[in-house]
Amino acid sequence: MALQSVAIVRKYNRSVTALQKEAQRAGFLYTTTKPDLVISVGGDGTFFFAERKYPGVPKIMVRESKVCEKCNEGTLTDLLRRYTQGRFKIKKYFKLDVTVKRKNGKNLKAIACNDVILRNKVLTTALRFSVFINKKRVYKEVIGDGLVVSSPFGAEAYFKSITKTSFKKGIGIAFNNTTQFLRKMILRESDLPQIKILREKADLGFDNDPHLYTLQQGDEILVKKSKKVARLIQLKV
Repeated sequence: MALQSVAIVRKYNRSVTALQKEAQRAGFLYTTTKPDLVISVGGDGTFFFAERKYPGVPKIMVRESKVCEKCNEGTLTDLLRRYTQGRFKIKKYFKLDVTVKRKNGKNLKAIACNDVILRNKVLTTALRFSVFINKKRVYKEVIGDGLVVSSPFGAEAYFKSITKTSFKKGIGIAFNNTTQFLRKMILRESDLPQIKILREKADLGFDNDPHLYTLQQGDEILVKKSKKVARLIQLKV
């Protein structure tokens, strides 16, 4: 295998000096720009940060957290040895493209690997919103804390904590603490969910990104399967 460059992202921005030397001893060139490969050391949250920093670049997830569904087990040296021996496969996960149409005209575009989270901004005030699928209204008015639109990658995360189930194909919608019991929705990958804010302010977030966007009455959120993917390296024992 030709010499490859590797970047390392670690939980809580901890030092990567020792890991850098370990990667170099394994025959990799360390870099922070345009890597061929990214080592994500931590858990699921570290991976999402790494994906925002190096979108689409193949990543090896190394466990340094209890919450890491897709982490490889083993030391970095062992994992890189298996990688250089070709004992791996790359699994692709589609992302979600999000467009927010605001009444004030300042539209927003974003992309999520895991999920799109809509929440009531004021904890003591329920959010009211309607839901459309492929431009057909399926819920005229939902009252509650919000909802989660999830990719298969995020099916084991917030979506599962609400529904107690997960899924492997399609796009999932979980309704969060609504006044009326609403079952989860598992849509086709080609379906186009749309949410319109009817009343109250809401916060909109993506994956574990700490930056939130405030939405107002009349704002609309459109979600669709993205052409962009996350590439996760799964190493064979």
